[in-house]
Amino acid sequence: MKPRTKYEKAVIAQSGRLRPLPTAPRRWAFTNTINHYAFRLPKGRTTCMDCGHSWIMSESAEICKCPNCKAKLEVKETYTRKCQQKSYFNVITTCGEYQILRIFLLIVEMRKGFKASPAFLEIGQYWIAPNGKTALVALQRTMGLYLDCFAFGSPMEIRKDSDTYQHIANQYLYPKIKVDDCTLVFLTFLRSERSYSPPRAAMEAIFSLMPSATRRICSLRLSAMG
Repeated sequence: MKPRTKYEKAVIAQSGRLRPLPTAPRRWAFTNTINHYAFRLPKGRTTCMDCGHSWIMSESAEICKCPNCKAKLEVKETYTRKCQQKSYFNVITTCGEYQILRIFLLIVEMRKGFKASPAFLEIGQYWIAPNGKTALVALQRTMGLYLDCFAFGSPMEIRKDSDTYQHIANQYLYPKIKVDDCTLVFLTFLRSERSYSPPRAAMEAIFSLMPSATRRICSLRLSAMG
């Protein structure tokens, strides 16, 4: 939907300035958020589904290492020649005065004899102002049998928050996060409230009223503060 408030208009303006997903989180997501297989035939012919390399493994095993790319692989006895995997992961970063949690979908096509082909699609962004106000910029959801049905051709616009967006915002998290000092100021203010004791109890009460993306960022910063 179109931005209505001054805050939403500012978020949309900043959203267009975000850079594409860098190489480092792409590599991390491929390595850590999907399964890595070696498809083995009964006579021992084994194929790494990551790089496409094929070799003879005389004895069956549950785990092996690809001689070519050195990836640790789960061995599956199967005649299957291809598979598809997908996962959601999140990157915490900043833009101007805003803290952002960016939600990405990774889709990987794997086929025997070929290098795995990963594709990355941004699903949504939680924008968090220094005062804790949150806006969601995301793709449109569609009707379907599954929870995560999105119109991939739809524009990234202001959307109404829902359990679906909050659920995928709590999936894999890229470990290198960027937290703005404004977030620290907001947390410091909340911790100084005298009407709550101890301060951490106030944090937990306030977090319970926030979207999950906001709670996640604040919890990480709060842990660092001790």
